Amino acid sequence: MQSRIVLLTFFMLSSCFCTGQVTKKISKRGIGFSFTPFGKNTVYAMSENEELGRGVYSFSNTPYYAGNLYGFFNIKKNTRLVIGFGYSYHEIFATEKYYDGPYYYNRTLKVFTFPLYIEKTLFKYIFITFGGIVHIEHNYTYDHFTRIDEQGGVGLITSLGGTYHFKSGITVFAGPSLFIYNVQNSKLIFSDKVAGIGAEFGMSIDL
Repeated sequence: MQSRIVLLTFFMLSSCFCTGQVTKKISKRGIGFSFTPFGKNTVYAMSENEELGRGVYSFSNTPYYAGNLYGFFNIKKNTRLVIGFGYSYHEIFATEKYYDGPYYYNRTLKVFTFPLYIEKTLFKYIFITFGGIVHIEHNYTYDHFTRIDEQGGVGLITSLGGTYHFKSGITVFAGPSLFIYNVQNSKLIFSDKVAGIGAEFGMSIDL
């Protein structure tokens, strides 16, 4: 499914960027938004199952959706620093393989995110980003049998895609993005990690 997301995104990019981009000096700063209308995520279980009193879990690829508002500042030619605020909604489906048979659980995560990353533009049409993300799960509740660790900590994000800048100062972009939560958890040394890939679309305007 992840490969289909990537292929569909790049197909849309090739359709959008078939004409030449306007050559114009990019503003030193701006604001924008992005959204991920479809993506897939899963969980990498890192906790000790015996201590939690649960069996061995396996997690399926399930949908997630996200939106972000951000501001950017050019730090040198074709390189900008981006800082933002976002919200993401994750569906989690787990199968517990226990001695008396498999059990199936559904759970949703609602997460506030605060990304900080570097964006680099290559060959005028392509961008790549890499950075960190502070995330806070605001609907976390302890459930002895269906819980995964609270998704509050620091993660990593990266993306690659196409961009188009108009004379008006508006820029549109799209491409696949990846994330992983809980690279460093705020409370635990070893913690379950939610990770995913999605198709991200967005627009910014120069100030």
